[in-house]
Amino acid sequence: MAATADCRRQSKQRRRLGAICAALEPSPLGANSSRRLVTGPATPGEGFATMDLSGRVALVTGGGQGLGGTIALAMARAGADVVLSYSTSGDRAMAIGEEILGMGRRAVAFQADVGDTAQCTALAEKAEKAYGQIDILISNAGMGQGNGVVNTTDDEWDRTMNVNARATFALARCLLPGMVSRKFGEFHALLLGATL
Repeated sequence: MAATADCRRQSKQRRRLGAICAALEPSPLGANSSRRLVTGPATPGEGFATMDLSGRVALVTGGGQGLGGTIALAMARAGADVVLSYSTSGDRAMAIGEEILGMGRRAVAFQADVGDTAQCTALAEKAEKAYGQIDILISNAGMGQGNGVVNTTDDEWDRTMNVNARATFALARCLLPGMVSRKFGEFHALLLGATL
């Protein structure tokens, strides 16, 4: 029953990806870009977006499954090398990484609890060390609480906010200096279906 609900949720997220990718209009720092994002069918494997990301490196949090994995594959199809971050889906992250390698792109996966600022810092450092740069951050990792507002504890709320909001800030703080020095950088924070 839970697996069926999970599949339906992931399918719904995949349908939304075309719209999300349309919002990922490239915006390099300090330069005008002629790159345009063109959305395609929101069906896995049919090219969610066509953009030229050759020579770019993307860090995708929550990249080991679902929407994050789909975005990581789309980035690789567009020419980017990809750093995947996962919390508990290591086997799936490795499979996505293998698929990216099969496209002729570079891929590496790191385990990190992005709800922990110190682990975000370590992730950013490992990611930059792996490929020398991170040009694009897709902050996709997220969580919700199924307890409802009345039954959610302060600790549960803090954990949700740390994963869903603070992680993007912590990673951006670490990655921004390199992006500014290279005069290129993109941040995209995705929050889909996070519920209380």
